[in-house]
Amino acid sequence: WNDDKNKDGFMQGKFTVKEIKVIMKSLCQYAQENQMGGEEIMDICSKPSKELSAELKKAWCKIAESLPNRSVKSIHNFCRRRFNPENYSGKWTEAEENALLSLVN
Repeated sequence: WNDDKNKDGFMQGKFTVKEIKVIMKSLCQYAQENQMGGEEIMDICSKPSKELSAELKKAWCKIAESLPNRSVKSIHNFCRRRFNPENYSGKWTEAEENALLSLVN
């Protein structure tokens, strides 16, 4: 899990489309092997690393085996950003923009 301490040998930066497909396949395979439903997968994708149990850290290590050139934490963090249902990344509404401008002023 702490393999990110030694950055030598690990790719950094944006994940490629091919890597994303490999991660998705690995997540699906892990879920299938462990009889997990979509809600359970979303749950492990939404927890920050400091909240992961030892069992879930092992799950991420297993999932990360599919991309040995990336650290376990980087794969976990990518999945948290990409598959977390609470991580909204859409366009701001006019009300949200106005609220931000109001706070800035």
